[in-house]
Amino acid sequence: MISEKKDILIIDTISPTQFEIIGDLTFDSIDGALEIGKKLFSLKENITINLSKVKKVDSAGLSLLLEWISFFNQSDKEITYEKIPKQITNIAKISGVISILDGSYNSGSKKSSSE
Repeated sequence: MISEKKDILIIDTISPTQFEIIGDLTFDSIDGALEIGKKLFSLKENITINLSKVKKVDSAGLSLLLEWISFFNQSDKEITYEKIPKQITNIAKISGVISILDGSYNSGSKKSSSE
């Protein structure tokens, strides 16, 4: 019998406005995460998400982070990612979306610690 290990994504609440992503931001792990995140974050004004415990990432994971940014921008709220792993910033640079990810797209005042 062959068994494949499934990537796991956990959104942990640190405080009412601080969250942490634990695990993988991959095509296999993000199913449902967009809607779960929207529900979890919807009552918040501005939030910060720590990404230091992300283990694996692919373009689908980056897309999820960008969708959450879009969701917040539509609501005139701010989302800030901190401790962004180099793997995420590399994909964002190659994709030409690093300025969106680092917060300069939002207001110009929020910066990530990706550099």
